[in-house]
Amino acid sequence: MEAFYWQRHPGGPFATLIRIAATCLHPGADDLESLRRLARREDDGEMRVFKDELRRAVDDPGLVPGGELSRHVQYEDGSPGAFVRRLWRDLYGGGQAFAIELRTQREAGEKDGGPAEASGTIVIGDFTETFRVPLGFWDESGYRRSWRRAFEVLDSDPHATSCLVTSMTDPASSNFLVCWPMYRDGEHVYVQNAIIFPGQAGEGFDSAAPWGCLEPRRGTDEDGNKVSEWTTSMDSLREFFSPDEPGRIIR
Repeated sequence: MEAFYWQRHPGGPFATLIRIAATCLHPGADDLESLRRLARREDDGEMRVFKDELRRAVDDPGLVPGGELSRHVQYEDGSPGAFVRRLWRDLYGGGQAFAIELRTQREAGEKDGGPAEASGTIVIGDFTETFRVPLGFWDESGYRRSWRRAFEVLDSDPHATSCLVTSMTDPASSNFLVCWPMYRDGEHVYVQNAIIFPGQAGEGFDSAAPWGCLEPRRGTDEDGNKVSEWTTSMDSLREFFSPDEPGRIIR
């Protein structure tokens, strides 16, 4: 009987992923709950390696040695790529949930007579933040169209950059605009919070594609302080912006 991949290549690429997945998910076991318990051991060095290898497999399934997962693991996802994406969601996806909500003054129970604003909420994994959304230059549908277009830009390129604008006033007279830059890296999306200064972009600022003036992703600001950043997945974004529910905003 031929030795298992991880026995033949103990230090080989994805050996830990294949060994642990095969142990818990081979046809004779198919024990996802045991694997979930293992995945929660954040102080376990071996499970950190497993998570890192699974993340890389999601980013590029073609890197996983051919046939090893399908040979040892029971799944009905159609392909190794679909399997590792589903496995990531099953084990870690709860922390990568994404949603963005927009409510009008009436929906939020606010009285008329105040500034023309909506109320917004963004959810990225366990992080939730509410924000005020000025209306005028864009109405509610304008924000929703821009958010969907931002998703489409990300979905079209594994290394794309876009942003969710949550405060858009007339760029010709605005000092600044507020947005959530989104930097895609394979199937992972890194989200930050930032301010755009339209005046610094000159005539190059385009409200239909505000991500055009974003800086590259950075981990620290000009003063060396760590930039707040949250992680979600393209699957979470695809699920939220599903074409089956056009214009969908969370309820």
